[in-house]
Amino acid sequence: MKICFLAVGGELLKGRIVNTNLTQAGLMLREHGYNFTREVVIPDDREAILKALREELQENDVIIMSGGLGPTKDDITKKTIAEYFQTGFREDTETMERLRAFFEYRKIPFTDKNAAQALVPENCEVMINKKGTAPGMCFSVNGKLLFSMPGVPFEMLYLLEYEVLPRMKAAFPPLFYQNHILRVWGMPESFIADRIEKIEKSLPESLDISYLPRLDGVWLECTLKGNIAEKKPIAASLEHAVSLIKEVLTGYVYTEGQLSLPEEILALFTQNQLTLAVAESMTGGNIMGKLVQISGTSAYLKGGFTVYFTEMKTRLLGIPADLIEEKGVVSEEVATLMASKVRELTGADVGLSITGFAQKPDKTTSAQAWIGYSDKSGDCAKHETFISDREVNISRAVSGALIFLLRNVQELIEDTTV
Repeated sequence: MKICFLAVGGELLKGRIVNTNLTQAGLMLREHGYNFTREVVIPDDREAILKALREELQENDVIIMSGGLGPTKDDITKKTIAEYFQTGFREDTETMERLRAFFEYRKIPFTDKNAAQALVPENCEVMINKKGTAPGMCFSVNGKLLFSMPGVPFEMLYLLEYEVLPRMKAAFPPLFYQNHILRVWGMPESFIADRIEKIEKSLPESLDISYLPRLDGVWLECTLKGNIAEKKPIAASLEHAVSLIKEVLTGYVYTEGQLSLPEEILALFTQNQLTLAVAESMTGGNIMGKLVQISGTSAYLKGGFTVYFTEMKTRLLGIPADLIEEKGVVSEEVATLMASKVRELTGADVGLSITGFAQKPDKTTSAQAWIGYSDKSGDCAKHETFISDREVNISRAVSGALIFLLRNVQELIEDTTV
């Protein structure tokens, strides 16, 4: 089965808007046993839309189309689809009633342009959009399906989940997918592939491994698929394959699954009734900023210090000036003491720190960081090197610090429970 995602919108080609619809739709389809096999992005242009419809309906079983259904002049998708099918328009009564109620409730004038959104091609099945004004449309073409939806992300995702997927499942029953994500830090993609290659003969031939380089390392998505009747053997086979991969990547897999690092850390700290404090230099508050994006962080994050100037490390944290002069501000000793001092000053169970430079003045050599950690059992530090631009280096430094924190707290909990 071939499924194409067809995005209409000149704004997507100008670089100012990221096509998040494809990402979110792809994830949702995977959950239901489907995969996109092709993505096409085209401008709001009649010829481009007609050409894409001709080509994609010939090559694919399903086309999921987003964009160009609004009330503005450049929204020509609906008109062009009708032209492609050589059909006229009809007024959809339910959509018109919803539109009138929508504008009346908000006390907004109901214009002819708004009313025109209730006009749909005569040969379509209307998909009611409960999150917006433009309805979705479903077309059946020689056993193939074409879905046209608004480009507004939350509207598209609503229609995809409640209108598109049920129709897809009825026409093309999905396969059963089982996947497992391993998250690796500190090993390049090519090195990971080399290690997996050594055990390839022990892995199922149908195992699909996707390498997903990210700011928080490399994600390995391991997937097996088959008929729903094969659910149990597929799950068992995948579990065995994952265990083999983890064995050859021992020491580099820092967690599994799709939870974000802040979510993982929140669960770990709250379940074990631990508290955290952070001292940041290189990252300028970005570590704490990342952590507080998750609701519930106040249950474990006590606070911290952003000590960007060297003298602030001495004045606020009490790092001896002679230690900084002797060892350097970017050093194992300073990072370790920063973590210990912030834990002591705040009364937290765990202290985390980072000191480094995101980019050297000559911009030609790699950036360096030392990450410090402190808990009741002792202190330690880790050195990291970053080789991208300043913004990426800071983001990777944040990830490196959070992964170092996660690993050390996991060890602390294991030692406590033994």
